[in-house]
Amino acid sequence: MLAGGDGGTSIAYSTHPAGGATTYSRGLVSPTGSSYPGAGGLSCASATQCVVFAAPDDSGDPTGQVIATNQPEATSTSDWPLFTVDGYNGLNSVSCPSATVCVAGGTQMAVHTSANPTGGAGAWSTTALPIVTDHVSCGAAN
Repeated sequence: MLAGGDGGTSIAYSTHPAGGATTYSRGLVSPTGSSYPGAGGLSCASATQCVVFAAPDDSGDPTGQVIATNQPEATSTSDWPLFTVDGYNGLNSVSCPSATVCVAGGTQMAVHTSANPTGGAGAWSTTALPIVTDHVSCGAAN
């Protein structure tokens, strides 16, 4: 599974990324003018799970919001629940090497982790770190 966001209202995904443009489909479509945020960046652990961190809002204020789904091919925002994992800081990156390991980092000195990233805000925890974690990457699932 490969997916990419436009920083705005949509993502594109493919289960055969080397197959060319015709193998990609449009996924999440946020209604223009709605309060639903755009896709800032994303990570898909499998063909059935994607996690997106929300882009800054229209005023440029960062959001600590995650959008997660077990239906990456869905285009409705109702299939991509939105929840806040950090009420004070923005997120700049997310990395989910498996369906049970997901890490998000951003403008704070902390990482947000989940063993069930589609489980809502309560499924995420925060760990303080001595550095700002605006870029995270996980190469293994443990």
